[in-house]
Amino acid sequence: MPVVIIPSTVAAGAGPTLLTLRQKLADALGFYHATTVTEATGGDPSRIVLSDELRDDERGYPFSGQGWVYVRTGAQAGTQRRVISQPDVGYQGSMGVLVASRPFAAPLETGDIIEVTDPLPVKRHLALKGLNTCIDEALERCWVEAQISLTGNGTDAHDLSIYPYIELGAPQVMGTSDTRWAASNLSAMRSPGRTRIVTNGVTRTLVTDAIYGTSETFTLDVVVRGDRLVFDGTNWFYPTTPGLAGDDWQTAVPERWVITLGMVKALQQLDKMVRMRNGVNPDDRRMAIADIAERRAVWAAAARDIVHYEMPKALPQRAEPFMALADWS
Repeated sequence: MPVVIIPSTVAAGAGPTLLTLRQKLADALGFYHATTVTEATGGDPSRIVLSDELRDDERGYPFSGQGWVYVRTGAQAGTQRRVISQPDVGYQGSMGVLVASRPFAAPLETGDIIEVTDPLPVKRHLALKGLNTCIDEALERCWVEAQISLTGNGTDAHDLSIYPYIELGAPQVMGTSDTRWAASNLSAMRSPGRTRIVTNGVTRTLVTDAIYGTSETFTLDVVVRGDRLVFDGTNWFYPTTPGLAGDDWQTAVPERWVITLGMVKALQQLDKMVRMRNGVNPDDRRMAIADIAERRAVWAAAARDIVHYEMPKALPQRAEPFMALADWS
């Protein structure tokens, strides 16, 4: 077995952020561009977004006449609109223009950061899931190794009711680790004792072979879903509500896993969007659906390899050996 060296400290910025994952997923799916608002004026300041990054130098040829615009910062942060094509306002002086499908509550301000994506929006829009949702659903399907710190109570039973992410029936527990089996200057080591989860309705109790004293600490080694272990900019923790709640929140899941599984989810939404779109030639629709199916098959195959060969899995608990067939009489 290879030797695993555990660092004494873990860097705070060790995982990919929601913003990074969203940009990579949008790039793999279609189009992504982030820029700043240069001016907050226009023919209709609550619908028109001006930025010199969007200029095209030829009147009537807008930089982007489709897709979605999402406001990342400023007073309208979190607001999302569909981009509509209006060639007559595609260029104003030195500014490129985006025209929103509906007015914002107020004009965007100079310096606000916007994101332009296509074909999927950043957030959910009606029945269409956005990039953020696809990322959270990908994280929900990923497993990572984690530890939960516990303090003994003088018995072999330990209440797990405050840990809702330990799911009923899920093979998540790998064992416990403590310092009983290691020198005082070494990190905790995996205990040779067995563990099991006893359930009574919604009550979950960890039962260990060893009895831990009231001042003795140990860890429960588990695998948890990727949306259940996050970094919020200050600490790694287990959130009550799963998922990445902010653009700067980080996940312990490798970036490649999230993008691969996220593409499977995103292509599902793209297929839905093509099927729901009105006014499309039937032949064009069939070709688009076939193309999406082909892309999805490639990403789904890669996702299966990650799930089966790369993700950690809980180790089976040791049990007494079964009797050989010849021993039965």
